[in-house]
Amino acid sequence: RRHRRLVVLRGPPGVGKSTLARALRAQLRAAGLAVVSVALDAQRDRAAVLAALAAALDRPARTTDDRVVLDRVARALDDARAVVFLDGLDAVADTASLVLRDLFEATEHVAVVACAWRRLGLSDEHVLPVAPLAPPAAAELLVRRVAQLAPTRRVDPDEALALAARVAALPLAVELVAARVASLGPAA
Repeated sequence: RRHRRLVVLRGPPGVGKSTLARALRAQLRAAGLAVVSVALDAQRDRAAVLAALAAALDRPARTTDDRVVLDRVARALDDARAVVFLDGLDAVADTASLVLRDLFEATEHVAVVACAWRRLGLSDEHVLPVAPLAPPAAAELLVRRVAQLAPTRRVDPDEALALAARVAALPLAVELVAARVASLGPAA
């Protein structure tokens, strides 16, 4: 079986891509692997993406020469045989794709897990779709979260199912609904 260097957790906002990535990151760290986390939400261009990678490695970019920064980042990641986690990729997906292409060309051992709405279009990309919860699971999450936040508040299972359906069973949206329901106080 061929080793994949890029895994994209793909799905809509609020579906749980970042949560899955955090869980995987924790497991890899516990197994003793080198892990680097980079949030790209605020990055807008190649230099900023490279600077964010360099900063995550505690090797700040002290030059504006992208080739030099890429080389430093590539060597540090390859030496560490690191798994890089990229989140907040969507606003800069095209630029990040080009940086990743260059990074993969410059390294042998680097693997990347990225959270995105769409494919990045790289040849070695493996996409894992992250779907919303099944409606019964979303309703169960809502009931459980309300009970944790407001132990005296009870939610009817049919009401929970309807509320979960209204927010497309997206885990983040279910969490927000649960917080709102819990804030309403005890059920009458």
